[in-house]
Amino acid sequence: MKNLLTIIFAGFILIFSACKAPTKSPIIDSARLIKEVTRSETNLFSLSKEGKINEAFAMHDSSLAYKNIVDGVSRTHNQMDSIIKNFALKNVKGLEYNVSKRDFMIIDSSNVLETVEANRKLINITGNIVENKPAILSILWTNNNSKWIVSYLHSSYKK
Repeated sequence: MKNLLTIIFAGFILIFSACKAPTKSPIIDSARLIKEVTRSETNLFSLSKEGKINEAFAMHDSSLAYKNIVDGVSRTHNQMDSIIKNFALKNVKGLEYNVSKRDFMIIDSSNVLETVEANRKLINITGNIVENKPAILSILWTNNNSKWIVSYLHSSYKK
């Protein structure tokens, strides 16, 4: 009798498990996310090119979790802020990125990893190109209150 009740109970569990509505993962509109991130990236690079470096840097996450790694050197938001403030002292007007290739990896609806291959030009205040290097950037874009910000940036420049 005990075995029969166990079998009946196990049967009910199987039946109710099978009848349970499957949980659906949220549908992510990849095309929309890529369009939004590309728009933010274009805005970031345009501000940098126009010499609005402070406005471009305002698109970066100001939290303690932020990292900016350039050629193996890791910097915090505060350290990058100091570097950017010194750009004017070094006669840097802007940074121009000519993008040749973009790849995206959508992590979820609020986080997109973008890899950018570009040529970066460092422009001085007279408009002359001081430096012209191929670059690869990995940018973690995070949607923060409907605004895409740079949470993490890793860049390498060919020497």
